[in-house]
Amino acid sequence: MLYVFVRSGEVWTQQADLQCPQFGSFQYFGYSVALEGDTALVGTLAAPGLNVGGQVFFFARSGPPGDEFWTSQQVFPSDGVPGDQFGVSVAMSPSQDTAVVGAYLEDNAGELDAGSAYVFVKSGNSWVEQAKLTASDGAADDRFGLRVAISGDTVLVGAYQDDHAGGANAGSAYVFTRSGTVWTEQAKLTASDAAAGDGFGVSLAFSGDTAVIGAYTDDEAGGVDAGSAYVFTRSGDPEVWTEQSKLTASDGAAEDWFGLAVALDADTPVIGARQDDNDGGIDAGSAYVFDLGCGAACCTGDFDGDNAVTEADIPGLTAALLDAAGCPEPPECCPGDMNADGMVDGDDIRGFVAKLFSGGACP
Repeated sequence: MLYVFVRSGEVWTQQADLQCPQFGSFQYFGYSVALEGDTALVGTLAAPGLNVGGQVFFFARSGPPGDEFWTSQQVFPSDGVPGDQFGVSVAMSPSQDTAVVGAYLEDNAGELDAGSAYVFVKSGNSWVEQAKLTASDGAADDRFGLRVAISGDTVLVGAYQDDHAGGANAGSAYVFTRSGTVWTEQAKLTASDAAAGDGFGVSLAFSGDTAVIGAYTDDEAGGVDAGSAYVFTRSGDPEVWTEQSKLTASDGAAEDWFGLAVALDADTPVIGARQDDNDGGIDAGSAYVFDLGCGAACCTGDFDGDNAVTEADIPGLTAALLDAAGCPEPPECCPGDMNADGMVDGDDIRGFVAKLFSGGACP
């Protein structure tokens, strides 16, 4: 069952409850959900052998205020087979005309559980498959498609068990862009300090030209599997993605799993830490809110105001570290705060070095 609530002023009221049109055991209706305007997308996993490996339902709301009703369309992948887990993740564009669905255990190019994602577009009143996305270097057990996000004509897909130079299961995320009806892989994103088992790509959020990507089992100063999240921005012509900062919890500890879930609204990321121990108890969990600051006018690491991070900024970072005064309140541009935790400390050195050696460009 999926419940729809609407807000009037400061009051939320249940408007509808949406049921799976296809009844049966082990459907997991509502495993994943996306909502934009009057369109809801609901992922519905199924046990192996029950169908083609998962399905999604598009629900459309119509009718006059107070008498709204929802209609549904069931959608399958064109080449789905049992066990693909199509529907494990879903995302809907704000324009309500394009959606992406992950199938992280789909076998493609002969590789077991390499994973894929499918793009659907609205044609009249129906949703049709436009493209199947796979990683250009996909391999067995990458689990590409566990998480998906979309913004305009750009799709972001996580592959949290991808093996690359950073190590086994270091993880990655892939960017795809659309021109006309054709989707092309634009970039592969990895962490500047990637290491084996980080799980980078287990979560992601995307808004405009900014992406936040979680690495929930990254070993941080807080301990093993403390977790982290990375901020990437897109700029230039041709377009290039650059890691801008690494976010960590100010009180991170071992096995917090900071980064297992992420969300992004403009310059405000919210990062979940499902196993954080706090006053509520062991593994009570928490969420951290960050302010990325002054947008394009704020270039973290840029102390001399040339809109780039170069060796000339090293004295500025050194002075900020020695000052240890933190960042201004209310938040303003704080160039030394590479991980957006409101402080300039030793945790920011790695982010500064990574940005310096990646070219140092600012958006």
